[in-house]
Amino acid sequence: MGRPKPRITQRGLLICVLLIIATVAVYWQTLEFDFTNYDDNVYVYENPFIRQGLNFSSIKWAFTTSRASNWHPLVWISLMLDYRLGELDPAQYHLTNLVLHAANAILLFIVLNKMTGLAWRGAFVAGVFAVHPLHVESVAWVTERKDVLSTLFMLITLLAYLHYVRRPSVGRYAFVALAFAIGLMAKPMLVTLPLLMLLFDYWPLGRFGVKNGRLRELVIEKIPLFVLSAASMVVTLYVQHAFRPERVTVLYPFGVRFANAIYSYCWYIYKTFLPTKLAVFYPHPGNSLPTWIVVTSGVFLLVVTSLVLINARRFPYLAVGWFFYLVSLVPVIGFVQVGEQGMADRYTYVPMIGLLVALTWGAGELMRVRPVRIAAAVSGSCVVLVVLAIIAYEQTGYWRNSITLFSHAIRVTRNNVCAHYNLAQALKTRGDDRSAMKHLLEAHRLRPVDTEINNTLGAELLQMGKIDEAIACFKEALKTRQQLDRTLSHLGVAYVQKGDLKQAERYFRKALRINPQCAIARDNLKIVEMMTAKQ
Repeated sequence: MGRPKPRITQRGLLICVLLIIATVAVYWQTLEFDFTNYDDNVYVYENPFIRQGLNFSSIKWAFTTSRASNWHPLVWISLMLDYRLGELDPAQYHLTNLVLHAANAILLFIVLNKMTGLAWRGAFVAGVFAVHPLHVESVAWVTERKDVLSTLFMLITLLAYLHYVRRPSVGRYAFVALAFAIGLMAKPMLVTLPLLMLLFDYWPLGRFGVKNGRLRELVIEKIPLFVLSAASMVVTLYVQHAFRPERVTVLYPFGVRFANAIYSYCWYIYKTFLPTKLAVFYPHPGNSLPTWIVVTSGVFLLVVTSLVLINARRFPYLAVGWFFYLVSLVPVIGFVQVGEQGMADRYTYVPMIGLLVALTWGAGELMRVRPVRIAAAVSGSCVVLVVLAIIAYEQTGYWRNSITLFSHAIRVTRNNVCAHYNLAQALKTRGDDRSAMKHLLEAHRLRPVDTEINNTLGAELLQMGKIDEAIACFKEALKTRQQLDRTLSHLGVAYVQKGDLKQAERYFRKALRINPQCAIARDNLKIVEMMTAKQ
């Protein structure tokens, strides 16, 4: 190919060491952090299979479960290994995330260095990747093992692909496909990787050439990888629709989702440059996005896309970086609504690489045209990295526990139902019932028709002896047609406390018809039948 094949030199080793130091400096504090009550319970401390550690039964479960409405067996297995090493000590799980993130920064540097032979540009991209505040969520949140683990195998896949490109063989291609398949078993967001490989074929690998049909050959070459992507998408959609349909129900019309997606593309770019007021959860704006913001965002995207296409031959790195960003975000940009968030910091973990490559190579070429003292360039790069690291360190601190995490989210966002609800749960666990009720009532005010909130608020009101108010909450929860067995059981308990055993029995029987295994309904029905028999 006539391109450099740089080896890891002393300079390369120094860069790797510096990347490790930078990552540790920002994230070492997480070893003192707790789990959060935001899915960490589902993934770790309330998951009986994780607490089994690594054995045949738990590994079989990892490959067959739909828990959390995802199929990512590699994530479950990695968490099982953490349990084997540290049981339920949060430090073990945070340490694994830290190590994986540091490994990703190093691998990113190696991939860029091997692709382009420009070590310092690759080092800067990897450095920003390591310490950017938008990546805190992916590292400090145990549940987001998905990001750091899948990206590890994405970068391994790219290294294997470079190895294959330089000397094609069936064995080398098989390793590419294997690494890619393993990455998909950590997070299906990697489905766009074959398209990203085509971008790299254009630049910096220079595989397009002038030969007629060359693009077609490159696409055909990647058909097995596209098949793996298609299989992953089919499995993901099946699991999400079949096992937790309420999470993939279209909450907003396509027009609303499209507008939010266009805005999100620009919002992520804005936060890349100004990473402040970051939160664990951003409420979906729904219909509240001003038309002028959506139009401006769309115009911006069209203008930038047009400019990079027009100048693709002259500045190929701009086109590759820009389309890397656009394409890699597609699975999570919100065209298909999964969950209630409008955006998420974690979604930038991979896509930001494209922006950083475009900006870094663009700045590097500009400095070649208008020479800048090396000392000034190095100093400016160091300032950027230090500032980002300081902001990331502060942002990481908010992940210390659920109370600090969601209190911060409430401060920097508006009408955040998720933050109020989860903060209420955390305060309740700490024993601060008064503050917990305050945030639970606020969550209910913001979203009065919500199964989870109404069930939780109803249970709290029931404990306070406010039976009629509790019954009203439970009946409101029934309207969503979700968690019916749980809601009906709560209603049964409320009517027992009210002394209406006939109504209580009716609700318990309804719950059991929906879910014969519902222990609350089954056990309480027996008690009600005994009480009725004594009357």
